[in-house]
Amino acid sequence: MTEHIDFAVEDHGSVVTFDALTEGAQAELEFMGLEDWQFVGHNKFAVDRRLAPGLVDMLIDNGFVVQ
Repeated sequence: MTEHIDFAVEDHGSVVTFDALTEGAQAELEFMGLEDWQFVGHNKFAVDRRLAPGLVDMLIDNGFVVQ
């Protein structure tokens, strides 16, 4: 059985992007307190690379699949 992916994560050096791929992941964006300037697409946002590991852990703890 193939597991779905909720958030696709890409390392771009100084920033890491998170792409919300499922409806559940997209709904989570509303609760994350993101600023407009963090979005680099409709359902894709960027954070400083130092914040990314904690954010990945939080998403996994909330039941999302992150790759």
